[in-house]
Amino acid sequence: MYETAERMELFLPSILVALIAIIFIIVVIPKFSPLIIAIIAGILLYVGMTQHLQMFWNEYEQSTWQKSLTLFAPGIMIAAIILFVIYGILSFFSGGSVPVPSLPIMELPSANTATNPVTAALNTVMNSVGDAAASVSEAVTDVVNGVTNAVTNNTKRNSRNNNSGNSGNSGNSGNSGNSNKNNANANSGLTRSYLATA
Repeated sequence: MYETAERMELFLPSILVALIAIIFIIVVIPKFSPLIIAIIAGILLYVGMTQHLQMFWNEYEQSTWQKSLTLFAPGIMIAAIILFVIYGILSFFSGGSVPVPSLPIMELPSANTATNPVTAALNTVMNSVGDAAASVSEAVTDVVNGVTNAVTNNTKRNSRNNNSGNSGNSGNSGNSGNSNKNNANANSGLTRSYLATA
């Protein structure tokens, strides 16, 4: 009776571990990528081999039956390599493929939505630069027109004053030099000859 209880104590936890492992393999492992599965398999293989060698190292040291197989080792290795090469050639030409999970679909924004903020910023900058250039151009045009009008009016005034001064002093030849000097002094603004040379 005690032996059955001891056996049950060893049997039930092992069944529980097996059930948890089965659930883990069915539910969790398929969600991993092949690289993660390969890493987990390598770690578990290393742990299992280490525990196995620790438990059975004495048996491996005392075992002698495999020493007779050393005569067949080269033939076994050559046969395994040939079979591996044949399998590789057949799978290459038969279209065999390794199942790899599909990558998630990446949704990128359309080109219109990606360029709208950039285009709007460029348009704003171009409009502000264009407005500034237009206002500077208008200001320069106004100044040039003002200077041109002032020069034109001054020239007309000078010519009127010269004509009126000459016509009033035409009978008096002695005072004609003085009246010309007075006209020149009165009209000391910009003259046509100055504008032509400038």
